[in-house]
Amino acid sequence: MHALNVVTRFKGFDDYWQPLLTGQGSAPNYLATRDQQCKTLIRDRLREVLPTDALGEIELPARAWAIRACRP
Repeated sequence: MHALNVVTRFKGFDDYWQPLLTGQGSAPNYLATRDQQCKTLIRDRLREVLPTDALGEIELPARAWAIRACRP
């Protein structure tokens, strides 16, 4: 098993936030179950805490796991 580490880059907060509204994936699925007030609180909190550079861009680490197997 190998870790695949990458940096995800977003042009701004909206670029980060919009995919979370699709309902596809674990975080978007969770968000889809919340009411609008809760979504707004989550969005506002993320906007406060996500690291942004001088241009408002966001860089976050991401990791996926890869495995190679042989079928007998």
